Amino acid sequence: MISVVIPVYKVETYLPQCVESVLAQSCKELEILLIDDASPDGCPALCDALAARHPCVRAIHKQNEGVGEARNTGIREARGDYIAFVDGDDALDDPRALETMLESARRTGADIVVGNYRKQIDGAPYQTTPHGFTDAADPLDPDFRFRGFFSVGHLSYVWCKLYRRSFLLEGAGGGGIWMQRFIYAEDRLFNLECWLNRPVYSFVDESVYLYRCNEASVSHTYKENFAEIWMGVADAFYESAKRYGRQDECFDVVAFTLFFSVFFSSKQEYICRGRKQRLIREELRRYTRSPHAKPAFHALARGRYLREIRSGLWKLMIRCFSIAYSLRWYGLLALGISLLIRLHIDGRLSSTGKRSEQDAN
Repeated sequence: MISVVIPVYKVETYLPQCVESVLAQSCKELEILLIDDASPDGCPALCDALAARHPCVRAIHKQNEGVGEARNTGIREARGDYIAFVDGDDALDDPRALETMLESARRTGADIVVGNYRKQIDGAPYQTTPHGFTDAADPLDPDFRFRGFFSVGHLSYVWCKLYRRSFLLEGAGGGGIWMQRFIYAEDRLFNLECWLNRPVYSFVDESVYLYRCNEASVSHTYKENFAEIWMGVADAFYESAKRYGRQDECFDVVAFTLFFSVFFSSKQEYICRGRKQRLIREELRRYTRSPHAKPAFHALARGRYLREIRSGLWKLMIRCFSIAYSLRWYGLLALGISLLIRLHIDGRLSSTGKRSEQDAN
């Protein structure tokens, strides 16, 4: 059986369509767990109504602790052999989505099955965003984790995936793999923790998930303490890798986490707080508080971790940025970032680039 975990918070408008997309699945051996995270709208009553109407739906009400802990509750409560996460304002993109991933899991023995997804903006779905991997991909290849977690990004999200429940419960030395309490980016850290536990991955080319750009969601609102949270994510991953004795082998993940977060938090400050280069300079300086920032950017400036990356453009961008950051040329970087935003080039740096382009308009 597959357990579909749906965190519920302020998604009253979208939740019926989300649940309907799961009920319409060709794979009928499933349960739907609606994890109400003390939503202040009509969601709690809606969850109860859906559970009363459909025997496979369970409504679980809990105190507000954030989406990560809601997903943890789903993992603990799940009864299925596999777990799929769906956000309450999104939907499964195809009636065979779960069956397609389940068939891949059974065929390959995978612990994590990764599918493609489509974005929906203003009610109009965009073309499929491809992950670009096959089952032959080597998870230990540095380019695999760079593309998977950063430049393309499909491995970062908990949605558009199927997880073997026993892998999650027995990982991390038997203590289980769980979401940590970050306001956002908790799914990237969770999936990096999964990767540290050396899962077997498989990939399907079908679009299995519809990612709706809901402007009221955490993903689309101004993020307070963006830099502090991302520095915390980098530090948490480093500590996890250290427990496995892999902190040196995996320091490229720390370095790329800081590189991408420096760029996107600077972009957020510039767009949301007045389009002044001074705001970018302040955000760039903020990252110097991370104990990993100096060694990370010095390593990237020297070209370390870049040789294994296949994209020459990414190598050039990361190295030039890191050289300037190591030399503290914050003014030059602020000018460059503001130009990327004004020319709408920044959206190409994100796997959810359409959203970034829309924010820049």
